[in-house]
Amino acid sequence: MKRWKAVLGIIFIFILGAIAGGIISSAVIRQCRPWGKPPSREEVVRKLSRKLGLNAGQRAQVEVIVNDAHNQMREMRREDQPKIDSILTDAQTKIRTALRPDQERKFDKLVAKWKEKRKVMQEGNK
Repeated sequence: MKRWKAVLGIIFIFILGAIAGGIISSAVIRQCRPWGKPPSREEVVRKLSRKLGLNAGQRAQVEVIVNDAHNQMREMRREDQPKIDSILTDAQTKIRTALRPDQERKFDKLVAKWKEKRKVMQEGNK
């Protein structure tokens, strides 16, 4: 009987640890967003409004400022994108020279995934 209690206790602790790990990981991922889609303008305004306790007038002013900054950054990205694409293409070409044929095929798949993610992120920033 004592042995079963010990086994059940260990299983219970393991399950609690897994649940706690999942909750903590989810919270960290939501806060960091290192690889995810950047927050929308609306999310930024909503978060600032909530955290700073903005009134309606302040919220309207912040919304105009955030929208203006977003538009300026979008224009800057549009201007710099050809340079960035050139740098990335050059780096990929150089990397390919160091790879075996089997690695090159894998690399091509990775590059295709990266391009697709970038395309999705760019569409989300419009």
